[in-house]
Amino acid sequence: MSSFRRRSSVLAALAFLGLLFPAGAAPAKAAVTTASVPSGFTDRLVWSTPSPPTVVSFAPDGTVFVGLKSGKILAYDSLSDTSPTTVGDISGDVYDYLSSTLGS
Repeated sequence: MSSFRRRSSVLAALAFLGLLFPAGAAPAKAAVTTASVPSGFTDRLVWSTPSPPTVVSFAPDGTVFVGLKSGKILAYDSLSDTSPTTVGDISGDVYDYLSSTLGS
């Protein structure tokens, strides 16, 4: 392929992308709705963690285990405990660079 044809192909591709994604055009934002809480329930923040939790498990004795996206496993003595103990850390073996969802 000649240099001119290659350059023309690249310019045509860039022009096409410009039609799809015009400069300054922001993607449409999804409407944010607030979920209602059923009668008799409350909605409150229990813990704030530096990495998003991916799993939560409750032990019979009241201990709460929280698995973080970063690969750490935290244990809270109860829902009122504010200082967790790290009981596991596999952060060297997990991929925590980007979100795995299409929306983020």
